[in-house]
Amino acid sequence: MTRVLSASFLMVMAGCAETPSGAVLELDPAESVAAPDFRSATAAPQVMTLLATDFVPGDLVTMEVSGASPGDTVTFLRGTAGTSCPAPLGGLCLGIADPKILGHAVVDATGEAIDLFELPLSVPVELDLQLQAVVNLGASSYASDVLDMSTESVCGDGLQQSDEACDDDNLIGGDGCSVDCELEGPLTYDFRVYSALVDDDDQFGLTWNIDPFGIFDAPDVYYKLSINGGTVYTSPIDEDDFTPSFSTTVTLEVDEHDLVEVAFFDEDSFDADDVIGTLSFTRADLGAIADQGSQTGADNQLLEATYEVWSR
Repeated sequence: MTRVLSASFLMVMAGCAETPSGAVLELDPAESVAAPDFRSATAAPQVMTLLATDFVPGDLVTMEVSGASPGDTVTFLRGTAGTSCPAPLGGLCLGIADPKILGHAVVDATGEAIDLFELPLSVPVELDLQLQAVVNLGASSYASDVLDMSTESVCGDGLQQSDEACDDDNLIGGDGCSVDCELEGPLTYDFRVYSALVDDDDQFGLTWNIDPFGIFDAPDVYYKLSINGGTVYTSPIDEDDFTPSFSTTVTLEVDEHDLVEVAFFDEDSFDADDVIGTLSFTRADLGAIADQGSQTGADNQLLEATYEVWSR
């Protein structure tokens, strides 16, 4: 199973295994587990190196030693800055204070051992921890150097930490959350509709209303540009045209949760101003297509529009 480091910080012991093991790790300064008897001769015969992946809350952490003797059982410890030489440790002083066990792993034929645990999202960032690996062989015990670690956040992983104002699972600016995981204010875009193609295949079936006084008359098309339902621009009418064109560039200020809509209308329809089709954009949509050249969009079989977006 996988160990989880929880916010209460209480140590839970895990059994030995020949493959990466797991147990629940919690860090409660009020709780302490008696240290095992790690004793050594005056000269350590073994040089063991300890490495660990970044301590990111919500991620799995891998601890790995190399240079150990095959078959030995490595005990992974965490503690605080200082040293430990209490009586139970015999002649082997550790480079960490208040040692607690993270887990165990058996050294393979290459001299390596690996153990894993999960660091919960609730663990605060910038928490300093010291790690050390020990092999308990009585008078022949040996230990790695101390590895200084600190919990940290990773912008763009979708997990909002205490030092992040936002984290939207990407490193793209202009979508409300910056590449530094800071909230972005309103962003400004220039928006222009170039043309629209209105499908007339079904005009005799009246799937959308056409000019009642001339059944072969093409629609009189215009569009409204709105933000959250409030109209910010209405285009001129392009009369009697199944391929209307437009020329105005509109400047928009768009907040993170705004919805921008472009609704196309037929001014001389039966019901007056019937909607032919509507295109919708979030701010993230606008940021993704900005400065990429003209785009084409269609929301049904009656309309296809060509437009372009520029970021300011």
